[in-house]
Amino acid sequence: ENGKYYVYNMESKTGSKLSESPEGAGNSSIHANGKTVYTIDNNIGLFTGKGHKLSTKNKDKNIVSGQAIARSEFGITGGIFWSPSGEKIGFYQKDETHVHDYPLLDINSTPGELSSIKYPMAGQKSEKPRIGIISTKNGKAKYLETYGNEEDHYLTNFGWGPNEEFVYVAEVNRDQNHAKLLKYNAKNGKLVKVLFEEKNDKWVEPEHPVYFLPGSSNQFIWMSERDGFMNLYLYDTDGKLIKQLTKNKWVAQDILGVSADNSSVIFQGTGESPLNTMIYKVNVKTGEQTLLTKVEGTHRCQLSANRKMLFDSYSNHSTPLVEQILDLDGKIISDLGKFENPLANYQVGTADISSIKGKDGTLLHTRMIKPSNFDPKRKYPVLVYVYGGPHAQLVTNRWLGGAPLWMYYQAERDYIIFTVDNRGSANRGFDFESIIHRNLGDAEIDDQIKGVN
Repeated sequence: ENGKYYVYNMESKTGSKLSESPEGAGNSSIHANGKTVYTIDNNIGLFTGKGHKLSTKNKDKNIVSGQAIARSEFGITGGIFWSPSGEKIGFYQKDETHVHDYPLLDINSTPGELSSIKYPMAGQKSEKPRIGIISTKNGKAKYLETYGNEEDHYLTNFGWGPNEEFVYVAEVNRDQNHAKLLKYNAKNGKLVKVLFEEKNDKWVEPEHPVYFLPGSSNQFIWMSERDGFMNLYLYDTDGKLIKQLTKNKWVAQDILGVSADNSSVIFQGTGESPLNTMIYKVNVKTGEQTLLTKVEGTHRCQLSANRKMLFDSYSNHSTPLVEQILDLDGKIISDLGKFENPLANYQVGTADISSIKGKDGTLLHTRMIKPSNFDPKRKYPVLVYVYGGPHAQLVTNRWLGGAPLWMYYQAERDYIIFTVDNRGSANRGFDFESIIHRNLGDAEIDDQIKGVN
């Protein structure tokens, strides 16, 4: 409420204010210990219960602390990272001095007004990244001595080690074909070691930070698509590869956590069909992999705090929504509800999910939305809806085939709405996606034309 955070006891129905951020703050993040970090314009502020304190004091508006960098690529979604104990905070900083202003039209005002953002165009000057560490005891910031001092490299996937002595950063060169996982001393900011490197003649794209196994201070999981598909690799903190934990010919998407006995990693991936999102566990010692979600579809799961159960929410082409609790063998502990079709009383067309072969024979998935009164003897105007990737997938095994309602509304006005996920789109592996490398527009258009035909 207006930047204030409260803790509330559901049983006693009592609560109290826990923390706060000032008016105008953004990117607020609260730790379990009640401390709050936030951004004010281009600086970082901290609230520890004893008032507000600026941890960075950038007077130059081109120096921005605590916000996402690299235009939110490489899996970057924010710029502030709590240490496990909450005693320290890692943050991104960017120097946008040499980045051109890019004008945007604000259509909310009448007449429209121009506002500018910093946007590095291809081949032009980019931002200079930096990483800092804030001590929540004194609010002061120190900076890492980033490896090599390359001004136009990318610093990605910041992660804390479990004892907070070290932090880990994936550095990517400007050509984006060479990545290094770097280990830094969190106290003095010095580089400890380059743990390992990855190269590819197309691109290397780290998207997930180090994931340390609970109870271990020297073993972590790294996610990489170095073998053609995103898989899980087990490393130690000296950079030694212990084993490739998964060897799937499909895409692992995210790590949800580790089982209570620390034996298995719970992760999300497509499974055998790229239209699905399924949940698996893999035994760290044996590599044995188990599918936990038995029904095909798009599953969104969360591991419980005691790491013994999963909250599973899923839909598929024939099911609007199911919510349930699973144990870590995939057994249903509790049915929370199967939701009825919210469009049951509306006239809605169908989404036919199918596939075609692209120009080179690759299987491509399609979605065709038809009017509810579709007449195969008639001719209809067709709207081809395209988002060709990368990092995009439109045709999925979820309710309504992954399509927004406006497409069904438009179909009821006697249109056919057609989509094909062309080569270059997501969740099909490195070869499928990287065919567009330095060749944007050719493979995608070929596949879209195949779809139209």
